[in-house]
Amino acid sequence: MTTSGDVDGGRTAEVPRGGGRADGSAATGRSAATHSGAGQGGFGTGSGGTSAGTASGGGQGGTSSGSGGTSAGTASGAGPDGIGAGSGGPSAGRPSAGGTRRLPQAGTAEVVVDAAPEAVWAVLADVTRIGEWSHECRGAEWLDGATAAAPGVRFRGRNKVGALVRWARVCVIRAVDAPHELVWETVGPPLMRDASLWRVRLDPVDRGTRIRQEFRILSMAAWADRVVAAVIPAHRDRIAALEADLRRLGEVARISAGGRRTS
Repeated sequence: MTTSGDVDGGRTAEVPRGGGRADGSAATGRSAATHSGAGQGGFGTGSGGTSAGTASGGGQGGTSSGSGGTSAGTASGAGPDGIGAGSGGPSAGRPSAGGTRRLPQAGTAEVVVDAAPEAVWAVLADVTRIGEWSHECRGAEWLDGATAAAPGVRFRGRNKVGALVRWARVCVIRAVDAPHELVWETVGPPLMRDASLWRVRLDPVDRGTRIRQEFRILSMAAWADRVVAAVIPAHRDRIAALEADLRRLGEVARISAGGRRTS
């Protein structure tokens, strides 16, 4: 998912990014959601810094050296790519000591937000609004004429980390149980051999909605694991950032619903 934070389809609520709570959120307002990120491709260092370019097409990926460093440019779209669910407890997602992989292979983020499940679902299931709450996925659009989440539907997300690192992924929705659960899968190009599964679960609680997000890396080339860990150090421990995303998701949902629970 790429560009500078604008969301295809427009923004309906402006909530600042960062590790903290958005202004105006209730003390109990928390939310959880997933964004694309595990197992990303198309990273590299360019002149004076890092850069990543991923073309959303069906081409093959390759690596090349750039001025002042090396870069790996990978064309996305070689297969269905998305976000989905995986296993992992509340402490999952932190790198394990002594392992050969630099990136966590699974993780779980969970928060409680001051918004009804229906309100959170309305924002979560509309992928064109992901830029309103994700710190990394800056925009997305439906593909193949789709306009709503359903099993088999595809969308393309555009990601950005820092000023230079950008990439895109095509995602395939695997399961939809409105307003309770959304599952999608990301599959990268042949060179990266990366695939990840993401799941977001919404459950009603007295204070609003418990949002539980899980991710699991299904596959990734060993070299790609090392490159991503080096170019995007934040992916070595993602839980705090994902929890902050989920809180923003809940705040966007609360504001969109008129500042009150819808049920």
